[in-house]
Amino acid sequence: MVFSSGDAVRSTYLLWRRFKFQTSDGIRDAIAVPERAGTQLVSAYGFMLQIIYLHIWAAAVLTGVYLSVRKRHVPSGADRTPDQHVLEVAADAWMGRSNPSDALRIMGTHKAWKSRGWWIPLAWLLAALAALVVNYAIPIVIIPNLVIGNGAPVNPDTIYVPSIADQEVPYQIEIANLENPSALRAAGSLSAVDLSTANFINVNQPTTLETRADGSPVLQIDYNYDIKSRDFGLQHFRDLTFHVQGSCYTEYGWLADEGEVDGTAVDYYNLWNDTTNPKHAQHVSLYDGAVPLVYFFAGQIVGTFEGTNTTYAALISSIDRKSVFPGEDPWYLTSTTADPSNATGDGSYYSVLRGRPALSCWQVDSWTSQGQSVNLTRISTLPGLSKFPAQLNTIFARFLSPPKIVTVATRLGTRALESSTSSLGEYFNANTSSLYDDFSRLVTAAYIASVNTLTETTLFSQDFDDVPNLISDEDLESVADFVIFSSKISTLAVLDIIVIPVVALGLWVLVLGLMWWEGQRKGRIRMLERFKTRLDAMVAEEEEEGRRSEGGRRLEEGQRSEEGQRSEEEQRSEEGSILHTETLKAAEAGVTSKD
Repeated sequence: MVFSSGDAVRSTYLLWRRFKFQTSDGIRDAIAVPERAGTQLVSAYGFMLQIIYLHIWAAAVLTGVYLSVRKRHVPSGADRTPDQHVLEVAADAWMGRSNPSDALRIMGTHKAWKSRGWWIPLAWLLAALAALVVNYAIPIVIIPNLVIGNGAPVNPDTIYVPSIADQEVPYQIEIANLENPSALRAAGSLSAVDLSTANFINVNQPTTLETRADGSPVLQIDYNYDIKSRDFGLQHFRDLTFHVQGSCYTEYGWLADEGEVDGTAVDYYNLWNDTTNPKHAQHVSLYDGAVPLVYFFAGQIVGTFEGTNTTYAALISSIDRKSVFPGEDPWYLTSTTADPSNATGDGSYYSVLRGRPALSCWQVDSWTSQGQSVNLTRISTLPGLSKFPAQLNTIFARFLSPPKIVTVATRLGTRALESSTSSLGEYFNANTSSLYDDFSRLVTAAYIASVNTLTETTLFSQDFDDVPNLISDEDLESVADFVIFSSKISTLAVLDIIVIPVVALGLWVLVLGLMWWEGQRKGRIRMLERFKTRLDAMVAEEEEEGRRSEGGRRLEEGQRSEEGQRSEEEQRSEEGSILHTETLKAAEAGVTSKD
């Protein structure tokens, strides 16, 4: 679950090499290929799955048909027998062996539906329908097991861990230049984590421990997060988890003095009320910058066997910062009335009051496995982790101590606070800024930076040749037990790559073997095919005879109708002749009477 705003550099990982890859279902044997090759392989394996599906259907039809006809007499001619119905259905099923769609069509139009054995074609129809459902389900179930991720084994030659043995300021500046980009990358991925839904990181809402006499609340914020070995990108050690738990509260008692320098307010603090250590004497003022800024300081580190307990402090520099709206948060409490317009005519603003509380914090870092916990340097003492590479443990101890929140906040500088990222020039909004939002941002950034610990070892700039690599060349292979993630990588499961073509070939051999075996068993299905051919010919002949008899009947009826029409016409003609004769006779009789 490495967080990244871009794809990894191609030289940092290896392709076409087998390795171990952790998934939600366990550790899988895998191989990494380019994304394009992965797409092509998925298409090819989809075709093989289709072949497997058709072979299974053919084998099932062959078996079902053979069981249907093995104890029934297949007539040598086209005679009707008591077993004809079963044989006819079996023959139609055999005709649909190439595809369940064909079987579905044939059984759906089967004439045997009208017989008492209607359930036989119904059974074949349901079997074909189930096979079609399986056809659509196979890619949905199998393909996700084929492509299991987008990670590849790291290239050991690109692993670089800057040594921090030298504590001189110039050397530490070089270290800061090397590590600052990693903090910025973590901050750039903050939108990928939603604290309201994430179950791996938790920052509790502030609780009020007490209210001071001046009305200032003493707030406490608790937080914790877990990072599994899979999240780090480790290939092995599935049970290993990095657990972080910490708490902070607002500390007003460290404020030692309030002064001024050239008319600018300056607040002086003694961290942990320690007046003996010059590093613990700190001050904040508008001289720190136009926008709010926070300083983090690592305190005492106590490494017990069960975990590493570290104290640290955070000092906010928001005094006299200009806000467009009044604020009430302890870190951004402003005056209740706006200051008058300044000389440039920018308008009125609210100033943050002096005496803002510091944060007094502690954090416990521990590695856990099978219910047992150890500190940062003792991973190999956990159950089942005796073979954990010592140099890999060194890398984790180097980057995770002191608490990651301290180093990330220091590296981010003016971009550490939520309030400063939304500022405009020398103005910010104290009304929408809060200690909780700032702290949640930093805890989340610390979590992301911790997850990226191993990946970041391949992203350091190589411009500082005078900063030695903490990992020797001889130990690079032993620490290269993690993967690099990129959208340009397809991680394929080796087991599925092997099993799918083997199963396809095996089923093809099985179908051929069944056909050969059936041929050796007196070829009853071949006899059934000949019976079906004869039966179809007989049915066609009966239909032809029916059509002929129907045509003859219609012809006879036509002839009868024509003869009837002729007799009617002859009768009408004869009646007309008689009427004409009678008319002539009547006319002659009339002429005679006049004479």
